[in-house]
Parts: sequence; C-alpha cells; structure tokens
Amino acid sequence: MNYPAIVSESSCSLPESLQDQFHIRVVPHSVNINGQEYVEGINITDADLRKLLHANTGKVTTSAVNPRLLAETFESILRQDRSVIFVGLPPRFSCTLQNAQIARQMCSRPEQIFIYDGKCIGINLGKLAMAASQLADSGRTPDFIFSQLDLLRQRMVSALWSSDMSAIVNNGRANELLKRFASVISIHPVLTLTPDGAPQLIRLTRTLAQGIDALIDFIKARGMAPGEVLCIGHFESPAAAAQLAAKAREQLGTEQIVILEGGNLLYLHLGAGSLSVSI
Repeated sequence: MNYPAIVSESSCSLPESLQDQFHIRVVPHSVNINGQEYVEGINITDADLRKLLHANTGKVTTSAVNPRLLAETFESILRQDRSVIFVGLPPRFSCTLQNAQIARQMCSRPEQIFIYDGKCIGINLGKLAMAASQLADSGRTPDFIFSQLDLLRQRMVSALWSSDMSAIVNNGRANELLKRFASVISIHPVLTLTPDGAPQLIRLTRTLAQGIDALIDFIKARGMAPGEVLCIGHFESPAAAAQLAAKAREQLGTEQIVILEGGNLLYLHLGAGSLSVSI
C-alpha cells in the first residue's frame, strides 16, 4: 500500500494553494442561513458563501461534515490503494470526529482509515494536516505520524480577537441581551485554547488597538523560538492584520510572518474584522 493521504475539514483554514501544495483533501462543513443549507464546493462557491455570511443578519448555524461525504472521500482514496489519515476538530467544537468514525465503518477497508483529534482550530489544525502530509510523503507510518503530531500540537498556541459580538449571537453562541450589552460597552473578547481544546478567555478589549496589544502580549508570554513562523489570520481585515504584523516585527523582532485570510467557518463565529495569531 502507498503512503497515506491526508484529509481534513474546512475549519482548518488552509487556502487552496496550500491544500494543493501539501496534497490535502478538505471536506466542507455545511452552513444553514435562515433555513437554507449551503455546502462549500457543492451547492455554493467559497466566495459566494462569504458574501452571504457578510450580508446576513439572521440566524446562522453550522453542521459537522456529513458522514456520507466523508465516506465518499475516504473510499476514493482507498480505491487508489492508499490509507487515510483524517485530522479533525476536537469533540467540544464539533461532532466531525464522531462522523468520521461512522464514515470509517461505511468504507470497504475501515482498518486503513486513521482518525486524529487535532484539539485545535483554524490554521493550527491546518498546520497539523500539513505536517502529517510531509511525514506521510517521507514514508512514515500512521502511528509515527500521530506521535509527531502530538509533539507538534504541544508546542502550538493560538489566540483569537473577535470584532463583532453579533456574529456570536447570530450563530447561537450568545443571547440577544448579551449582544446589546456588548455593543453598548464595545466588548471584544480575546480567546485562546487550552491544551485539551477548551476555549479560555484571555482579556476583554474595547478597541482594535487593545486587541492587537492583547495578541502581542499573548505571543510575548509564550515566546518565539528561532525559526518559528507567526501566522496571522484575518477576516476581511487585511489592514488590521498588517498593523498586527508591523507591531510583531517591532516588538518581537520576528520577520517570519505569514498573513492568511481566515476560512468561512471561523468567519461565521468571529465576524468580519476579527484577527487571530498562531505559532
């Protein structure tokens, strides 16, 4: 059997260029906007879904990747005489891993499908998928790949600054009263994830400048080793991302910075104008 193929989900925030470069298959989540279900790449393009999310003011929810869609993806890889490694969101954020297990049992050779709990979101999930791809290309076994992903995940950290509480309300993460309260006093939370994938509040801010300062302080507290790359994600806010990058160069002395547009799934939960940092 040939080396494993890597599969992840659209929450990994990898642009198509990196998906192609690392040969990663990304299976989309579905998004329900005012009762209409959309699945990126199936009944709507990524760009058109972003437009709908940007314009919408009603109720928006997401669903985990469909088991049937996962099974079809897994089976197409098995037919190439390759095994599958699926890198997915932790259970506290989605039931995608559970659906991957269901899909695994729907396939002709379930013993050749290996499922990894990323315990992270966004570009850090994408980093795990890229690392898995590099290890798979070098002929490593799934067990070895999982052990290396565990080590990599222990070193990774990320933080998110949400610019718009209405996005959290519209997708059911908070109630209308909280939205109104937050808008009056202009609350913008800064969040990180614990090692087991649980969200944790770092700081409450009121302005973009305070949000950038909080993200810089987060990076300072963690520290950056020589050669590490700082990934900055943004959601329709390239100017804010550039400000954050400039401040990181000035205060941290790091030049290895990559700026990426965030994916639609995180855009839905954080809102336009939000920022993230990942190491």
